[in-house]
Amino acid sequence: MMLNGTIILELLHQKPGRYIQHDMGLYRMKEADDVLHTDKNGWEYPVEPLAAHMDGRMDEGRLVRDDS
Repeated sequence: MMLNGTIILELLHQKPGRYIQHDMGLYRMKEADDVLHTDKNGWEYPVEPLAAHMDGRMDEGRLVRDDS
């Protein structure tokens, strides 16, 4: 799945409790109980937005950082 800013926001809004974790330079979309995966050709991959997408959504004010 090719991620872009719009798809990232759609995935977040599809289910309450989804969030994006930033750890050691890597962004990974998660749900309350697990890492969110996407299916590609029969294989599951974690949803990992690029830093450029994340920075762009934060600059637009569409995502906010929770520093907790």
